[in-house]
Amino acid sequence: MQTNGTIIPTRSRRQAMDWSLVLVSQGIQSTLQVDPESRRWFLIVEEQDHEAAMAAIRQFRLENRGWDWKQKLEWSGLMFHWGVLLWCIFLALAYWLDAAHGKGLRGAGMRHSA
Repeated sequence: MQTNGTIIPTRSRRQAMDWSLVLVSQGIQSTLQVDPESRRWFLIVEEQDHEAAMAAIRQFRLENRGWDWKQKLEWSGLMFHWGVLLWCIFLALAYWLDAAHGKGLRGAGMRHSA
């Protein structure tokens, strides 16, 4: 495997992609590669950018430590609040009363020029 620059090893493809985005955001050009034999991912940066790249990666890891991208939700399934059912019953009753006993609510909301 031929490389021009210094190698920054990573643990996974995802980490390599994350770190390459960190480097790009700092204006550091990197190349993402995988070793076909060991199937290990790594980044290649220019020698003069290696120190700045490592500093950017260290800062990224410091700012994102303990950050778990995949978080289990405490609840799953359907949530139901009984107050919603009462509110729907009230609205249905108000509509039925208005429809059955005249146009009281509709008439109250209309403007008459007279």
